[in-house]
Amino acid sequence: MTVLRILFWVVLQALIFNGINMFGSEITPQLHLFAVLLIPIQVDRFVWLFGCAAAGLALDICTGTYGLHLLAGVLLGAAIPTIHRAFAPRDGYEVSDRPTVHGLGFRWVLLQTFACSVVYCIAVESIASFQFHLLSAAVWRGLMCAVLTTVLVLLLQYLVLRSSKKSRN
Repeated sequence: MTVLRILFWVVLQALIFNGINMFGSEITPQLHLFAVLLIPIQVDRFVWLFGCAAAGLALDICTGTYGLHLLAGVLLGAAIPTIHRAFAPRDGYEVSDRPTVHGLGFRWVLLQTFACSVVYCIAVESIASFQFHLLSAAVWRGLMCAVLTTVLVLLLQYLVLRSSKKSRN
């Protein structure tokens, strides 16, 4: 189910969301991260790395970006376990914890989504600019993209995902 969800959001990203430039600039929301961030927390590091790389490769194939999203996906896949440890609850994660607003709470999802979006979006923008003198503009676009992506992923969390019986704040 997770693989199909990732493929669905990658296709949506390639066909719809890559054509959206927000605020008169080239700030494109990276909404395929919504599916990547729903991978269960307890999976092995290799699964994170492979899942993010596969999503990036699929997006590169769909959009013709020649490894841009693959490299950003590998960076994100390597960073996600560290981000999860940084934002872990005091008692640690439980086996039944889901990485959703309804499962781990708004604050956790906000921080985790923003941190992951910053890593991914700054990587994409930095690699795309590929010139040192444009790096500050790329970082700025990456931060704006991360803020936009975080807001939209949080909206999707509330609109798409159902509430579970157990809630943890």
